[in-house]
Amino acid sequence: MSNVSSNVGVGSAGVIYIAPKGTALPTDATTALDEAFKEFGFISEDGVTISEDTDSESIPSWGGKTVRVESTKYTETVAFTPIECNEVVARATYGDDAVTVSQKDGGTLIATKHGITKTMPAVCVVIDTVESETTKKRYCAGNAQVTERGDLEMDGTSAVGRELTYTCNADAAGVTMYEYAYIVNGA
Repeated sequence: MSNVSSNVGVGSAGVIYIAPKGTALPTDATTALDEAFKEFGFISEDGVTISEDTDSESIPSWGGKTVRVESTKYTETVAFTPIECNEVVARATYGDDAVTVSQKDGGTLIATKHGITKTMPAVCVVIDTVESETTKKRYCAGNAQVTERGDLEMDGTSAVGRELTYTCNADAAGVTMYEYAYIVNGA
């Protein structure tokens, strides 16, 4: 099967979930997630960026010709901006120890302490996307840590949110992220 335009994806919609490290990751693009996974809520219009960075070193022979190239570093990150104010976002941004949640007068109070969590705990992150009318994809990182928090801009015109960058650490099998696709046949 080739040249099927309905299989060309644009990554225009999706949902991002988080769960404690050690939660069972899905092994395909369609199986229901473990109940430990919680949804972030709305993500900014910029969507999700998955980046892979590889460094390598050339090994030259006598005379200067490259005879081999060795990979020396591999890093994979996931970045997105949650724009919904909720408990999941607060805990994902600053850690469980920095967030207190209570109920008052039919509403939810969220108190967040900045700066108390030096190293964020590792978590599982799952990104479900609908890339076209025939293709769904799922990206799963079982050992991800928030390593960067973007600036919080309140300019009166943009949705309020802080970009989170997760570094995907390798699991026991050496894998930083699993990618699964489901393509409707015959479409």
